[in-house]
Amino acid sequence: MKKVGVLGGVFDPIHIGHMHIADGVLRTLGLSKVILIPAGDPPHRRSSPIALGNHRYEMLKLAVSDNLQIEVSDLELRRSGKSYSVDTLIELRRIHPDWEIHFIMGADNLGEILTWKEPEKLFELSRVVVVTRPGARSRSNEINLPGRVMEIDLPGIDISSTQIRNALKDAKPCRYLLPPGVETYIGRHKLYA
Repeated sequence: MKKVGVLGGVFDPIHIGHMHIADGVLRTLGLSKVILIPAGDPPHRRSSPIALGNHRYEMLKLAVSDNLQIEVSDLELRRSGKSYSVDTLIELRRIHPDWEIHFIMGADNLGEILTWKEPEKLFELSRVVVVTRPGARSRSNEINLPGRVMEIDLPGIDISSTQIRNALKDAKPCRYLLPPGVETYIGRHKLYA
């Protein structure tokens, strides 16, 4: 059985923090690969993503172009309606019944998981992996989760897509916050200006 990680998100834009999580979980759990899946229409976000899905997808492809163990899927971008994680996992299990899926999420999302569509099914379809920062207090035992989580401590990178978008809007460089090629792509397509 192939062990595969799935990391979804808006990725608006992808930054080194996302890449750090994908690579850290890949290495820590000895996964075959990690798949990054940009959300088409994220249900928990108040506003639509700033960059269109095709741009976020292309930036992800640039970000992983030098890593054969991290891939990008446009599964949620091709699907109409809200991008629910459970629907994505159902589809992945249908296409790849031989995969042992590790659904990766940040500890900050754990507190919201009970508001997600069919959270109990997430635990049936995958092993839920929560990335925490060393020394940070875990909340998994405080939440009445419908299944067990696997916690992985990774050194934190305190950066967000919102901070990067704001910096780009103010014409500040973000070269070392973004994977190679992404800042050039953003400038060429005049994203976040």
